[in-house]
Amino acid sequence: MWKFVDIDGYRTRYRESGTGTPVVLIHGGEMGSGTADTWPDAMINQLAEKHRVIAFDRLSSGHTDNPKTDETFRMSTVVEHAASLLKTLGVKGATMVGQSRGAFVASRLSKLYPELTERLVIINSASISVRFPVEPLPGTLTYETYYKTFNGDEDHDARVMSVTTEHMTDQWVASRKEVAELPKSIEAKEKFKFLWDDIFEEFEILKNDTLKWFIGGGHTKPTLIIWGVGDPTTTARDGMDLFEIFAPHVEHLRFHLINRSGHWPHREYPEEVGREIRNFISQK
Repeated sequence: MWKFVDIDGYRTRYRESGTGTPVVLIHGGEMGSGTADTWPDAMINQLAEKHRVIAFDRLSSGHTDNPKTDETFRMSTVVEHAASLLKTLGVKGATMVGQSRGAFVASRLSKLYPELTERLVIINSASISVRFPVEPLPGTLTYETYYKTFNGDEDHDARVMSVTTEHMTDQWVASRKEVAELPKSIEAKEKFKFLWDDIFEEFEILKNDTLKWFIGGGHTKPTLIIWGVGDPTTTARDGMDLFEIFAPHVEHLRFHLINRSGHWPHREYPEEVGREIRNFISQK
């Protein structure tokens, strides 16, 4: 069941299931898009058998409020909001699971708030990739997908991002459409376009700082990388690049590839992804 809580003046939507050591699910998407509804019940229920599972709409996404000013319409604010939410919920030592843009947020939380993170899981994320800038530039996969292939129809765009289609339930597509049509989502997308240069300038600085921390051995906690091969925005090479920079410093490091999977392997293969995360947590 979804709940709302005030976090630093922002009405924030979240849900939690189960008890035990915490698992935090952080969804992807640009500002004004994306929602925690991306995490399927089949995966959450599997994890909740042994863990306290928390999923939430990031700041400016889903049903959570937008930043209040142009100056706070930044990824740093999104990260700080996530940290404040988790502190409010009493989370410590979590397995932080981030997909796409959410993987950047999870990685940043791991760096800035080590007490919140015990393990890190990264799923299909161009946002934390080694080879490409965070700004979608002509010629990159993200640009060609988001700005050349998408047409704004939620059903069409979700199919572009997927290999299989069984996960595209009527309920999920309706949820995506509902969020896209919210006045706050429309406002956030307009702000995102207007503040594009400022947002990506800061974002690039934060990403480079995080990758430098990874490469330098600042991150040593158990890490699992899950990659769907078939994602139009990123390739298995991006996942392997991350594996290679973690390898010298992270003793408990795993890489799980899923063929014929798009941008959301946790939706196309929820039981497999849930099982991999559960097994990863259980390994000492």
